[in-house]
Amino acid sequence: MPVVRPQTLRSSSYTFACRSGQRSHGGWSAGFCQCAHILGQTEWDFWTSADHTGTSAAHHIQAARSKVVPLENKITFIGNNGKVARGITGMLAAGHTPGHMAFTLEAAGRNLLITGDTANHYVASLQRPDWEVAFDMDKTGAAETRKRIFGMLAADRLPFIGYHMPHPSVATSNRSARASACPRDVPIRNSTPTKCPQLVLWRH
Repeated sequence: MPVVRPQTLRSSSYTFACRSGQRSHGGWSAGFCQCAHILGQTEWDFWTSADHTGTSAAHHIQAARSKVVPLENKITFIGNNGKVARGITGMLAAGHTPGHMAFTLEAAGRNLLITGDTANHYVASLQRPDWEVAFDMDKTGAAETRKRIFGMLAADRLPFIGYHMPHPSVATSNRSARASACPRDVPIRNSTPTKCPQLVLWRH
């Protein structure tokens, strides 16, 4: 695997700024490189808004403000369909956090989507996208995003990289042609699709 040296990076983009139970991604990157940072405007607006009392963000806010806010003068903010660099486009995929982003990569006529934390589990999140996940800040919004994103990937037959997918984390999402009822627990093994009408994962 090639080694990425911090001094060679010109910019670093983020699917989101802070996640449940962990320090901010911005704090990690600030120590990793002295490059420019790219973050969704909605994500920034949320973590820098005045009051999170009584919300699920309350216990993350100090980390976000201490690790991410000091980088403001190095951050370029983008919205939905915002350009990160040539061939890289941001896509709003809110739910895990209010401004969670996915990124479309295009090169040589081929596309790939980086889904970030849109899916939290490689079986449950695809076959049961409306199941609530404890780590998602907006559980209803996250479920709608999963349906939209993985439905789009299945319809367009696009490959994706997901943070919680099994090695090597590159897969496609497909709909089974069979529309019969599906058992609640259907394992996914290697490259064999299930017979569920829900989305299923094909590992590459």
